[in-house]
Amino acid sequence: YTGKVVIPAKYNKAWIFSEGLAAVVEDGELKFIDHGGNTVISKGFEPSFMDESYLFKNGYCFIRDKQSGLIGVIDTVGNWVIEPAFSYVNYYGDYIHVRGNSFHGLYTKDLEVVLPLEYRDIHVDAYTKTILARKGQDAPKLYDLNMNLLSDFVVDDVTYMVDGRAELDKFFALCFFHTM
Repeated sequence: YTGKVVIPAKYNKAWIFSEGLAAVVEDGELKFIDHGGNTVISKGFEPSFMDESYLFKNGYCFIRDKQSGLIGVIDTVGNWVIEPAFSYVNYYGDYIHVRGNSFHGLYTKDLEVVLPLEYRDIHVDAYTKTILARKGQDAPKLYDLNMNLLSDFVVDDVTYMVDGRAELDKFFALCFFHTM
């Protein structure tokens, strides 16, 4: 707070400090420095500007691997805690929604697996405070944010079948319609 320069302006890009570390780009390499400007992590990571930020949360940071292009998780010394396997990562409150190839998974903020990377779709809805999870071709299940099962069968797609006979059309519409 003295106005003195503590870390020289020698980086191409820098992010804010989180948990004592800040990501910086120096000579094309993504590194992490401490408050004194000392390099703490230098493992040949390549910056990916497709990712939102390089922030440590609960001792972990999501990093995109330059060889595979997939996202993994490193600890505060730069070791892989979860090998790169994700194409997408997004935080939803206490949960982390991940996607790898065509499957989805859900982790806690402490990287505990809630739903393994084998779901066709997962949707965390902060407004309704629910998690909708579909595995394979099955109907999705609905959970609250504590992973208590609210409904083991949720219809999330409505198809109107037409038979031409009014009584059957009404029957089919009632069979396939369900609001969550």
